[in-house]
Formats: sequence, C-alpha cells, structure tokens
Amino acid sequence: DEEDNQSQIGVGLKANLSDMFAISGAASFGSNVTYSDGENEPDAGNGWEASAAIVATLSDSVSAELGAGFSSYEEEDDDGDVTDTTAVAGGIFWSPASQLKMGVLASWVNREEDIGSQSEGYDDTQAAFVTWWSF
Repeated sequence: DEEDNQSQIGVGLKANLSDMFAISGAASFGSNVTYSDGENEPDAGNGWEASAAIVATLSDSVSAELGAGFSSYEEEDDDGDVTDTTAVAGGIFWSPASQLKMGVLASWVNREEDIGSQSEGYDDTQAAFVTWWSF
C-alpha cells in the first residue's frame, strides 16, 4: 500500500550565542507524510517544514522562548491541493526545582489550503498554562 511508504529526512542545529541566549533551527523534507490540511483534517503528501527558535535564560529559574515555523505540503492525489501552515509561539517559564517547569504559552497558527483556483483556511490563537514534571 502506497500510504504505508512514508519517508522524511531532516536536520537541526543549535548554537549558544552566550550564557543568556541560544538559537536553534530545523528543516525537513518528506514524501507521503501525514499532515493537517486547511480544514484541519489528516492528509498525506509531499512537502517540507522549517522552524527556528530563540531561548533567553533570564535568571537561574526563568526563561523566555520565541519560535516560528512554516510548512508546505502537496496532497498525494492528482488534484494538486497545497496546504501552507505558518505558526508562531512564545512563552515565559519558571523552574523552581530541577524536576519542575511551569509557565504561560501563547501561539498563533494560520493554515491555508489552495484547492485548484480556490483558497480556504483558518487562523487559530491559543494561550495555555503549562507544567512539566521530569523524573
């Protein structure tokens, strides 16, 4: 079955600019990869993704992060539907102990699907309080 043959290759890099700032970036290319289309439904297609982020260590227990990403996938069938997704997210986090991290995170996502000569899509904005426990 063709849908079972998925492949994706990617690369990522991270650099510490100083004790306070770190940047990272990643990119990948894939064939028959499952992604969300403009109607937020799963599809399979060929495409690529790229993202970048910066992390600022503001103190021993507080950090801030800002990241952005973009992806573009063309549906596997012959109609040539293309879905482009742009996302931006950021947050500020507090780690009172080495096993605990919590903070606020906000994100904006725009997903557009070109179907022939028509375009449809949506914007989504979210905010959340997040907590990580590490054991």
